[in-house]
Amino acid sequence: MFTLALMVVLSFNLFAKKVEIEKAKLVAKNYYYLQLEQLKGIKIEKENLKFSQAFEIKHESNLVFYIFNIENGFVIVSADDLVEPILGFSIENRYSGKDLPPALVDLLAHYKEQISYAIKEQIKSDEKILQKWEFLTDIENMKDYGNCEI
Repeated sequence: MFTLALMVVLSFNLFAKKVEIEKAKLVAKNYYYLQLEQLKGIKIEKENLKFSQAFEIKHESNLVFYIFNIENGFVIVSADDLVEPILGFSIENRYSGKDLPPALVDLLAHYKEQISYAIKEQIKSDEKILQKWEFLTDIENMKDYGNCEI
């Protein structure tokens, strides 16, 4: 009986959940922090990273992802934990939604369609994807990431 109850509880964790903006901001901030350090060798206190703008991107009435401008760059974070937390980023360019390169327009359109489809079909989340979400939301992980692959 206990095993059955445990399986039911664990299986609920595999169903996709909407990601609230505060959690998405934390994920964006943590990821940006990692990228600054790994790609540029810049160490900065996470508390000093400043958000300047947030975009909520919808498709077919579904909120599909967020785009956050942070410092001199941006991070695209899924609005549902059924997919990878980080969909894209830049540490050198900001996102405005205007005059986007055609390749980025196509990529964002693809993400919108795929995430909407997954939400509509109630696709289950993969355990590895959930682990990435957990890693990027756990402050303790961020202290000790080493040379991690996200």
